[in-house]
Amino acid sequence: MIRKGFILSLALMLLLCFSLAASAAAEGFPAGDWAFGSEPGTSILRLNEDGTAVYRDTEYTWEDDGQFLVLKDAEGEDLRLRYRVTEKNKWLYVIMNYTRKEGTTGEDLQGVWNLDGSEGAFFEFSAKNTFLEDGVFSGTYKVDYENNSFTLIYPMLFDDTQCFFTIDGGHMVVEYPWSVVETQTVTEQPGQPEETGSGDSH
Repeated sequence: MIRKGFILSLALMLLLCFSLAASAAAEGFPAGDWAFGSEPGTSILRLNEDGTAVYRDTEYTWEDDGQFLVLKDAEGEDLRLRYRVTEKNKWLYVIMNYTRKEGTTGEDLQGVWNLDGSEGAFFEFSAKNTFLEDGVFSGTYKVDYENNSFTLIYPMLFDDTQCFFTIDGGHMVVEYPWSVVETQTVTEQPGQPEETGSGDSH
């Protein structure tokens, strides 16, 4: 009888854990003021509880469909930002536009792609499944055409990074994951002069 009671208690505990995990996953991306992990003092996205938002200094309304943050601007145009949330970390997929370098060829993803409006930023994907990023980072990659994604496998420094992409002729849109944290207040350092002016109100 005691053994049956123990098993029943254990089953109820496991059910509760699964329920809590499902509930946490269903919460989606929380409201708040968010910054890239590399620049924690600079707000990139503010999601307000009242359904308004600010992303890259532009005002929107927002909804969460469980996979994307759907931002709607004043003209009614939607901007869909993919995200990923785990118990410890959050990632926002930033939309980046690339153009195939003139004079280069390749099949699908293969070739050299320059980031629009950013000199020196590019991806080069070889037929041997190696890549070069911005002339600095390199590794291997694998493509999942069914899910329109590629995974960058860095030998050091970074975890494997899954990006989503679409190609239209010589243009490619990449959704690249950036780690985000709650925006931190930058405090004045001892010995530094006090700044003047209005500053950034984010």
